[in-house]
Amino acid sequence: MKIINVVVGIILDSSKSKVLVAQRNTDDEHFGQWEFPGGKIDIDEPAEDALKRELAEELGIKVTVFQPFERFDYQYVHCKVNLNFYLVTGFAGEPQGKEGQIIKWQHLKRLAELEMLEANKDIIARLSNLQD
Repeated sequence: MKIINVVVGIILDSSKSKVLVAQRNTDDEHFGQWEFPGGKIDIDEPAEDALKRELAEELGIKVTVFQPFERFDYQYVHCKVNLNFYLVTGFAGEPQGKEGQIIKWQHLKRLAELEMLEANKDIIARLSNLQD
């Protein structure tokens, strides 16, 4: 079974009421679903470095303030994904879909309205509680 190590950025706006999500534009079974931005960790790359690199590549932002949020494994049919979620509360630059993906700011309380990747659904409830 293939194992993939991934970093995921939960990027909050300045009011901490909205989170940045991206729509998958890859030609796979997840096409059109929404996700939190991130990507694969390179071999021997620290997760924090991967987070900064991936968000710079995907969104054109420089991460300045972040902290670990959650870590768990998710089993897809074709692979196991080790997910490392980080809460990003500071960044420089204006996020853009640098890889052609659609991005938008979604209110934390309305995340469940989106068709999110299965692995991301596990933390939606926890995120909506950030404002409680």
